[in-house]
Amino acid sequence: MSRFKLGLALVIASGSAFAAPPAWVARSDAYTQPVLKDTGKYHPEDSTSLGDESFDTMVADYKPRDYERELADTEKRLLELRRQRASEKDPKVAQDLDILIDSREKQIASMKLERQYLLDYTNVGELVYGGLRALLDPRNKPDRQKLALVRLKRYAGKESGYTPIATLVRARTEERLANKSLIGPYVGEVEDGLNNNATYQSGRAHV
Repeated sequence: MSRFKLGLALVIASGSAFAAPPAWVARSDAYTQPVLKDTGKYHPEDSTSLGDESFDTMVADYKPRDYERELADTEKRLLELRRQRASEKDPKVAQDLDILIDSREKQIASMKLERQYLLDYTNVGELVYGGLRALLDPRNKPDRQKLALVRLKRYAGKESGYTPIATLVRARTEERLANKSLIGPYVGEVEDGLNNNATYQSGRAHV
């Protein structure tokens, strides 16, 4: 599981008491939603797969300084959650805030460690395929499925203001290649990605 999906799972766990009294659940959800929106801002495909329709036409953010911007947003959210926790009186809501805080702390720690030691590897074919598949899921409403075409155009850089996602990923990867101390991906991981790209391409052809 990627750190982003793990973070989302931890955040969603904060709403674990769905059968609890609606009043405090609503308040807890009000704290949770901004955290989910923060994640969707940079990884909208994950948010789409979890059912958040507000990110259905967005694509992953690989624009310049993506790491720095996401880290700053996550640290800012952590400070806000800590402030909210300090003034929260309801023990149930406080417990959910503790889960949110823990998820942001783990997210920040993971981001910093991976940035320090690892060369990011993104299989663009897999990213695009997953982003389209999340929308084309037969369980989705037809109007939502149609948005896959919008997302595809944005992946391809065919809309004003959008650069092809492959170009952006390549640029971010080349920036990191300058640091010779970074640990690259396993050869097997890259080979699997290359071998699977034909399948991903075939799947996209049916959009």
